[in-house]
Amino acid sequence: MAGIKAGKLDFDILLSTPDMMVQLAVHGKALGPKGLMPNPKNGTVITADKLADVVGEFKRGKLVFKADSAGGIHVAVGKVSYGGDKIEANVKEMINAIVSLLGKSKEYVIKKAFLAPTMGPSVAFDIKLMD
Repeated sequence: MAGIKAGKLDFDILLSTPDMMVQLAVHGKALGPKGLMPNPKNGTVITADKLADVVGEFKRGKLVFKADSAGGIHVAVGKVSYGGDKIEANVKEMINAIVSLLGKSKEYVIKKAFLAPTMGPSVAFDIKLMD
């Protein structure tokens, strides 16, 4: 908690138990805008008995999908420090995960695809070339 109070947010996912949420609420202004505040909807608020299982899921690469009202799906697939090959592999896995959830062809499910950094312009790419 001292690291969060000092503004040191060097992690990707924050897991919490319901009883710890009271103490984390104080740090909501720092965690919320960065999307790090634990939330029962995305599976980051969990009971203590399931903690080991959920930590294992996230370590293996569990993705959290966010959808907007226009039908766009937002998923973090990498960081600037990742190489191009790793980002490409992550994008392929993300597309395969979305297609397998919906059970239709990727051309039918995904109309447009963009890679967008936090700061900077987005880059469009053709998913048909991702085979």
